[in-house]
Amino acid sequence: MGWHAVVVRACGGLVALAGMLHLAMTGHLMHWFRAVSHDALPGTAYAAMLLNHVVVGVLLMAVGASLWFAGPLLGRRERGAIAIAGANALAVLALPVIVVLTATPDMLDAPPFVIAAALLALAALLNIVAIAAAMRRRPNR
Repeated sequence: MGWHAVVVRACGGLVALAGMLHLAMTGHLMHWFRAVSHDALPGTAYAAMLLNHVVVGVLLMAVGASLWFAGPLLGRRERGAIAIAGANALAVLALPVIVVLTATPDMLDAPPFVIAAALLALAALLNIVAIAAAMRRRPNR
């Protein structure tokens, strides 16, 4: 397994871990949202935040798993693996970009928020470099 496969697998693991942490924090965040809203948060808004948080966590785990499994196939330059890893890397890169563009300035003062966005961006960029390198080398047979 080449270095590019190891990088894609490691980044897939990090993305999956981010999804697990996202899910693990859901209960804490929902409790916090209730506490700071002073019960002014309508049930539908609370439900939407909960659904959003759960969906993002599950999808991050799925994206991470697909990167993990695509990694070793990159050495053979399998088009399916390149397409899956590339699409997932672009999707993961889009997450922090869109979040930062839509975040309010006070959100960018929260270190966990900024660290998570930076780590996702770094993982995506490393994936893109590894995929490009895998596409340039001769396939392993």
